[in-house]
Amino acid sequence: MQWITNILLRFTYKYFRKLRTKKVFTGKVTFECDFNSEDELNDKFLTIDNEFYNVKPILFTKECVKIIPEGLKILCIKEAGFATTWQRADIYNYKTGCIRTWDRKNGGFSQIGGTWVVNAIFPETWAALWLLQERHLVDNKYHITPEIDFAENNGNIENVVHYGYDKFLYATKGKLAKMHKPDGKMHEYAVEILPNGYKFYLDGYLVNKFTSKDKEFVFESEKYLIINNAVKSFNMADYSEFIIKNVKCYENTR
Repeated sequence: MQWITNILLRFTYKYFRKLRTKKVFTGKVTFECDFNSEDELNDKFLTIDNEFYNVKPILFTKECVKIIPEGLKILCIKEAGFATTWQRADIYNYKTGCIRTWDRKNGGFSQIGGTWVVNAIFPETWAALWLLQERHLVDNKYHITPEIDFAENNGNIENVVHYGYDKFLYATKGKLAKMHKPDGKMHEYAVEILPNGYKFYLDGYLVNKFTSKDKEFVFESEKYLIINNAVKSFNMADYSEFIIKNVKCYENTR
């Protein structure tokens, strides 16, 4: 069974990875950002400003996204205030940052298939590296999922796929597997998009693999990267820093 295979992959990563073959990602690089300057950040990413994180009392703002010598820092700060955005006028309890490679208004970078690779230090808070796609019509239903979280901190750094979008629910199905506890260290997180699923890598080693025959699990559609920090009830820290060293995307070689 798939979950047993994933447990064995994580076990061998933790205790026997020196005996395993480390994945070296090769092929044509279609997207790359090293966060060397504000100009590079603005050229490669769209930074969300003055926007609520869905219905949560969390405000995305540019002031929480900063270039530092190590790369990019996305802050999450406990700060109460009131904001008027395109969504609503409301109070917020936290300010944080979010960047993305594409949006419907401004365009940007997205890709069908391929492999995304990000080097990052996760905080204790609800930070995430995730892929999403534009709403599109399939079988007379609009879909924005699958959402592919190739690293999300839910107490553990996890691989999560949300899918089965419908009119009233963002996702009706999902798959989840742990990778590691937040440890304050730089790690390489990667996802390879397969015709029938996803391979997830940690520091170059395969740690989880999800596959499914469900046609809503993988769409042959262009996906873009979102990177954000935030908080959940279990990790309501007053302050945290999400450090991102670099991002690369490789073309689909299949």
